[in-house]
Amino acid sequence: MNATYDDNLLRAYLLGSLPEAEVEQCDELSFIDDEFVVQLQAVEDDLIDSYLQNELTKTELAQFETYYLASPRRQEKVKFARSLQSFAERQIVAQTVAPAEARVPVQPAVQSDREAASWWQSLRNLFTLPNLTMQWGMAAAALLLLLAGGWLFTEMQRLRGQIDASQTERAALQKREQELQTQLEQQRTANSQTTEQLSQELKRTQQQLEQLKQQQELAAQQTPPQTSVDAPNFLHVELTPQTRGIGKTTELAMAANTDYAVLHLVAPEDEYQAYQAEVLTQADEKLRWKSGRLKARTGAAARVIDVSLRARLLSPGNYVVRLSGITASGQVEELRKYSFKVVKP
Repeated sequence: MNATYDDNLLRAYLLGSLPEAEVEQCDELSFIDDEFVVQLQAVEDDLIDSYLQNELTKTELAQFETYYLASPRRQEKVKFARSLQSFAERQIVAQTVAPAEARVPVQPAVQSDREAASWWQSLRNLFTLPNLTMQWGMAAAALLLLLAGGWLFTEMQRLRGQIDASQTERAALQKREQELQTQLEQQRTANSQTTEQLSQELKRTQQQLEQLKQQQELAAQQTPPQTSVDAPNFLHVELTPQTRGIGKTTELAMAANTDYAVLHLVAPEDEYQAYQAEVLTQADEKLRWKSGRLKARTGAAARVIDVSLRARLLSPGNYVVRLSGITASGQVEELRKYSFKVVKP
């Protein structure tokens, strides 16, 4: 038993005067510490003896009668102790009376008569009142000890049963703890996977933003600020997709005062969210201009995509317009090509 649990503390525990925290410690020790149980029983026996001998203080007496005796099991222990005390007192009285009767004077007798009656006297002495009282008292004491032993055995079995039940409950709680830890680890793994997916999605979005930024910077480089306040001159031309057959190439007569060339591309029937156009030289496919995201409009006879670029980017020569569609996920897919030729008027 822990050295901090002395008899006074155990006595206060039995009388219900300990703080709640120490009561819980004593309750736990009563299930797991056999030495604590033995010491507690000894203190409990002393407490009952003090109660039967009227040796308790007023405070202890009130606590004993209101708290300790509230348990039916403890009431039986007090009743048993009271019966045992009454029996012991009767034994003391019987042993006190027997020597007094032995002091009664007897008449001297002849030696032969004493010897003849010695065996008979011995037989009678077995049935005299003092001997009978002592024999019956010893039998009663043996019976009481037997009953007390049976009660103690029953109590020990009950306590053992409580200990076994506590151990079973503890094992169940430990198993539940392991299950919860496993579930928590699985949840952490799932959260980690979700975080990785979000990180990848963020990376793709950043890449798309970077591509758009580069396109805007390229467009800004190719489009110098306008210095003239006059209305710009536009040269409009409609372009149809290239076919395998040999046909006449559309010509753009680019005057010196032309500011912008507006190419009206006949769009395909597919439904893309946006389009992108690139103007390349036909001979070496050198990129001369690249658009941002374009939208198709409904023209008089077909869907049309308008491409506007500065005329100074187009020197006389043959060119190809490469039109691509942009999917919802941001992928660029090439659709068709248009050809035209810039000539001087």
